Amino acid sequence: MRAGDLGELFEWKKDNPKLFQAAFLALAEADELITKKPRRAAEICVAASKSKLSVDEIERQIRESVYTTTPTGVMRFADFMHRAGMIPPKPASRKEVFFDVAPSLPGN
Repeated sequence: MRAGDLGELFEWKKDNPKLFQAAFLALAEADELITKKPRRAAEICVAASKSKLSVDEIERQIRESVYTTTPTGVMRFADFMHRAGMIPPKPASRKEVFFDVAPSLPGN
């Protein structure tokens, strides 16, 4: 994502708060389904994407990952980006780099 795209995303969120909230809640619902019913999520994925991978393979991949709206490892990644010169000011906390929905969530 380009820096300009991020600004446009923040502007879109500000202009469409109800739609943003609906999208966020849908993402949280999808994360919950994937976590609680990985087999069903794999079936949906294969059907929707017309994947050549099997449901078993997609399910295996799902079980190897974590699906959550809770931010994790943000400050570790921000520190790396700062040391690499990718972002000049290092954020003081993860709350500086997320929409106002995420700061209320646990995470780091």
